[in-house]
Amino acid sequence: MKKWIAMLMALMMLISLAACGGTPASDKPADSGAVSNTGGGSDAGSDSGKEAKTLLVGLSIRGLDNPYYVELVEGVQQFIDRTPGAEMVIMEHHGDDQKEVNDVRAFASRGEDAILYIDPQSAAVCTEVAEICEENEIYWTSAYTIAKDIYPWNYHYFVSHQALDDVTAGYEVAKCMFESFEGADANILCVAGELSNDASINRILGLEKALAEFPNVTLLDTQPADWDSQKALNVTQTWLSKYDDVDGIWAANDGMAVAVVEALKSKGLNGDIRVVGVDCIPTGVEAIKAGDMTATFYPYPACMGGYGVAMAYAAYTGAIDPDGLTEEQSCYLTPGVLVTAENVDSYMGTQPALNFEDPLSWGIGPLVLDK
Repeated sequence: MKKWIAMLMALMMLISLAACGGTPASDKPADSGAVSNTGGGSDAGSDSGKEAKTLLVGLSIRGLDNPYYVELVEGVQQFIDRTPGAEMVIMEHHGDDQKEVNDVRAFASRGEDAILYIDPQSAAVCTEVAEICEENEIYWTSAYTIAKDIYPWNYHYFVSHQALDDVTAGYEVAKCMFESFEGADANILCVAGELSNDASINRILGLEKALAEFPNVTLLDTQPADWDSQKALNVTQTWLSKYDDVDGIWAANDGMAVAVVEALKSKGLNGDIRVVGVDCIPTGVEAIKAGDMTATFYPYPACMGGYGVAMAYAAYTGAIDPDGLTEEQSCYLTPGVLVTAENVDSYMGTQPALNFEDPLSWGIGPLVLDK
């Protein structure tokens, strides 16, 4: 009888755990904008010391309203699917420094085994996140923005930092536009992202490099739109009322470039004024197919997300020693591909296979830092 009662109680406990999902709602960060998925297939990468158990995989990103981050999450989901016990926690900051820091602090305070991938909104965020992760022993990696002296080799739990070769991205799309002018004198405008953001800064450096090579092209004005499509639309509308002779508009990302196209459409100028962007989001791809955009640059967001968490996981399991990495291994550039009308139907075929067992293979060269 006692044996039967014990079995019945065990069954009831299992049912109770299943109903609760195994994680009390009170453990989740308040107002973090988090979305969690639990996964973990049987074909996970090697674990060199820790048993398969719940591992929180935190992602601090701008927001899933941006198709770039949707694709990045898809890459992380591939990692989750191959890693038993891994659970994704998405934190959207929507450009708010303090919210990003608060979300990471709440994530760390859960006290569970965790790793973190972060796309910092600003350099100030990097400083605070580094301290939070050291204090809570959370291995983490970052992308794009990095703060001076907040480098992986200065912290045990800061494993690596990656960034698209943004100078090349900005240069390649600008060069593609300038070549389409066929040597004729041309005037262009520049829609920047946030002026303090590393990606925007470096992409504009690429634009400036192309301008130096094409003396027939004149930059009339540069205005920041803060990665916001509505601001980009407003900036373009103001320009169109001010300038009569514009041949091209260079935008620091596709979200803003597509907004530029919409402003041009309202004036019947789409296709006549060249537009380029970066990120290769679906609406940008469709604009290229329609002849409304000249070029974009595909940064393999799924690879950036997947390899970013894989690096943190390798440190967590002991597969790599973060303190033993070289500067080139811990701070590196990542590849991309120019997308135009000629290859727009085939660029996705260039997507590299995600090899989470060797995340160090993703970098293409050292990221030059301002030390």
